[in-house]
Amino acid sequence: MVHANSTLDAEIRHLPGALNEIKQALENFRAKQVGKAQAILHTAQSDADKGLEKLQPQDIEERFFNCQPELLKFSIELRKKNIESDDAVYQSRVKNYADFRQKHQRQYSAYHFDKPFWSWGVGGLIGLLFIIEATMNALLFKDVAGLITAYSLAFSQSFVNIGGCFLVGKFLIGPIGAVPEIKRKIYYAIPLLSYLLFTVWINLTLGLYRAININYVEQLELKPEMANAALQPWAYIDLLDTPSAIVVFVGLVLAALAYLKGLLSDDPYPGYGRMARAAMAEQKKTKIHVENLNQEKITLQKEFSEAREKVSGDIQEGLKAWSKSINLMEKISVDYSALIEDANTIWHTSISSYEEGIGKYLPATLRSPVFDKDKADPNKVFSDAQQYFKTDEERLAELKELDEKTNKNRGIIETKITEKLDTYLAQISEIEGAYPSNAQFP
Repeated sequence: MVHANSTLDAEIRHLPGALNEIKQALENFRAKQVGKAQAILHTAQSDADKGLEKLQPQDIEERFFNCQPELLKFSIELRKKNIESDDAVYQSRVKNYADFRQKHQRQYSAYHFDKPFWSWGVGGLIGLLFIIEATMNALLFKDVAGLITAYSLAFSQSFVNIGGCFLVGKFLIGPIGAVPEIKRKIYYAIPLLSYLLFTVWINLTLGLYRAININYVEQLELKPEMANAALQPWAYIDLLDTPSAIVVFVGLVLAALAYLKGLLSDDPYPGYGRMARAAMAEQKKTKIHVENLNQEKITLQKEFSEAREKVSGDIQEGLKAWSKSINLMEKISVDYSALIEDANTIWHTSISSYEEGIGKYLPATLRSPVFDKDKADPNKVFSDAQQYFKTDEERLAELKELDEKTNKNRGIIETKITEKLDTYLAQISEIEGAYPSNAQFP
């Protein structure tokens, strides 16, 4: 009996060591899980805080303006000052035009003045006529003088017929009918008649030159000076053959078209079209600035719409991030409580099994839970995150409150920005209606 009691006492003495292995294993497992949970909790806390930051009024307003760079740099005062400056210059040009019209007693407004030379309507047609005549003449002259000489003669004739006639039509023909003074009419008529005669002469000369070099080859070999007859086309016009006459006719027709195009390219009264063009150029500049301002208005409206969408999306992301993080942390809290409960169950099961094996109950101090209340409470174990632990009901209620509060703040900020934007839009519309002055000029 003593021996038996001695054996039992020995087993009881070794019991704490056997349970310590189980207890140590449970504590090690808990410590490992706590470490993992702490890492996840820290990340979740950071995500929750970042989500809340997106819901702060200051952050919402800052993101609103960050999404509207054009609104931040827009200055209606500067735009209006520039437009007023351009319009002032335009008004001075209009006054100059009106003074010119009154001084020169022009009954009608200027016309044909708004056709720039470098356009398909004027320069394009003149260039086309030039190329057509030069090419036709070069083909007719190549058999007479060779290709290079043919093109030289062709381009010379085309320059006189097209370029010169256009300038004469623009600066001489119109003024003859427009100016009232006889002296001024004569002033323009003399160079006009001279150039008309020169145009006819050079076309006849080139036509005769071609005819002589083709039809009188033998005579030219005996008398090379015979080619000089082309310089006196009035005396030797009977030497023209049909192809050469066609050359002359085509040249004169194209010259007439160039005269007409020159006449219709500007107002016939000297300087009248130039005054109108100067005013029109300034009006166009003002219109461009007003159009640019209108485009800025569209940009501001579009930018605000996109900013509202972007900020709204950021707010929803913030709410979702906060809710998701809070939900994750609550899950960790619940899972930790379940882990402790399982560990204590394992501990009690181990003790019960051991007691059955030895046939004796262990002291109460050894039969207590392996983890006490402090280690079992997630609020104490994860004390730095305890304020984030919320039940689903608490989380959803706070989420609803955050959503309502944030949307209210966003509405206040949107109203503030909308009022500022509406003021700009109203001022822009006012400027559009006021400038350029005399929009129907001339």
